[in-house]
Amino acid sequence: MRVAKECGYGFGRILGELAKVDVHDISKSTIRRILIEAGIGPKPSKHKQPWDQFITAHAETLCACDFFTKRVWTAFGPRTTYVLFYIHVKSRRVIASTSTIHPHHEWVAHQAKVFLHEASEQGLPPPSILIRDGDKKFGPEFHRVLRAAGCEPSRPRGKHL
Repeated sequence: MRVAKECGYGFGRILGELAKVDVHDISKSTIRRILIEAGIGPKPSKHKQPWDQFITAHAETLCACDFFTKRVWTAFGPRTTYVLFYIHVKSRRVIASTSTIHPHHEWVAHQAKVFLHEASEQGLPPPSILIRDGDKKFGPEFHRVLRAAGCEPSRPRGKHL
């Protein structure tokens, strides 16, 4: 209880610290029970606000993007084409890129420029946050383009994706 109070450690961290001093005969659930009985609840979440509150608070300037693919027939046979699409959360407007069979970093960065221009043309507020997944096609140049326009690319962690 003293470690929890003085260091602010949660159940899992306390279990890890006990393991460092060769205490292995206690479970995380036992630590949890002891701390809760002592009135020491779980450590507060690292997230400052729940996900749904975050979305609501930022909906006006929040966008998200992802790829979808489609198999098409070309003169060279079947090919997979990629389309990068963006959605403005509040209005649910979608802006889609042209398709490509080679979605390299430069193409993706260019599509970010096209998105910013198209969003402006449609009268959408400048995006401040763009949620994306962990796809490797989003390279450093993609991030530079967005940040230069005042938009922070973000990759949510955990169960939100």
